[in-house]
Amino acid sequence: MRSLKRHSWVKSCGLIVTLLVSQILWVWAPVHSTAKSASAPVESCTSGLAPFLDIVPSQDGTELFISASGVGELSGAVFVNVGVGPGHDKDSWTMTYSSTVQSYVATATGFTPHTGTSGPLNITTTQGLDSGVVDFNRAYVPASTVETVSSIDGNLDLSIVN
Repeated sequence: MRSLKRHSWVKSCGLIVTLLVSQILWVWAPVHSTAKSASAPVESCTSGLAPFLDIVPSQDGTELFISASGVGELSGAVFVNVGVGPGHDKDSWTMTYSSTVQSYVATATGFTPHTGTSGPLNITTTQGLDSGVVDFNRAYVPASTVETVSSIDGNLDLSIVN
């Protein structure tokens, strides 16, 4: 009977030691491992500039008012590069920092009124930062009609009533 109790005790201790070692490895391994999990974020090829953009067309449709917020004031010059026209010829405008609204602002000119188009936009700095290309849609809204602007992925429709 005594050896049976001893065997049961040894078996219990072995199980406890095994559980402790597996718990320690379960906590230690992810911290010290060099392997990346399948859900690890992919690093972007841009250099750390991710502003929140507001792009608003002027009333006559010839300009875009562009605001980039959420990045603070950066050192060096900041430029917005916008594809203009059906061929998306790129033009660049210098963005100025507004401490009042804490964002960079610029007015892009040279658009043709009464033409609904899309285009690429990116923001760069002289320090090597780049937001990457963002596509935008621009729609002309005549005064007497309702115009629907859809997001690029089709998940959002915005009806503009004048």
